[in-house]
Amino acid sequence: MALSKKRNFIEVDWQNPFKVNLIEKKLGEFYEKPGIYIIRIDRHIPRMGGTDKKGILYIGSSRKIGNRIDSFWNAAHQASGVLWVHPRLAKLVFKKEIKDKSKVERLIEELEIKLAVPIRRQELKLAEKAALFAYMFQFGELPPLNFTIPGGRWEEPQNKELAWGKQGILY
Repeated sequence: MALSKKRNFIEVDWQNPFKVNLIEKKLGEFYEKPGIYIIRIDRHIPRMGGTDKKGILYIGSSRKIGNRIDSFWNAAHQASGVLWVHPRLAKLVFKKEIKDKSKVERLIEELEIKLAVPIRRQELKLAEKAALFAYMFQFGELPPLNFTIPGGRWEEPQNKELAWGKQGILY
């Protein structure tokens, strides 16, 4: 699918989730394209505004989506790196006993990823913000491994952008 100059990110569909370690097989031609990703765990997560039944741990964006997911999988990403460095936090996130880093690696391989790709580079931050705000409006807080809003700006995306973000987090 060619990326049209007129195509807005809200026209990009969210892909079905798949295991993190299948990134190269599932992405194919989109491996080095810009996109939005959602990292999920296979369990419900209680949140301030209700239960997140999709188990979303992190929402992010990247100019090269495959490289970013590889870095997540290999603990070179802040959200997964914190799990490797702090086994007590990994135990809370995964709800499993963590005896060594190899256990963290196996658990990260079991996480699911959901993607919206390709998205024009100039729209990446807005698309990421739309998914994050949709999550915050649904559950009252950021996903557990998100520590900030992109760009540190709290301006709310438009309704059509929020609706697109909601598609990613709820379905």
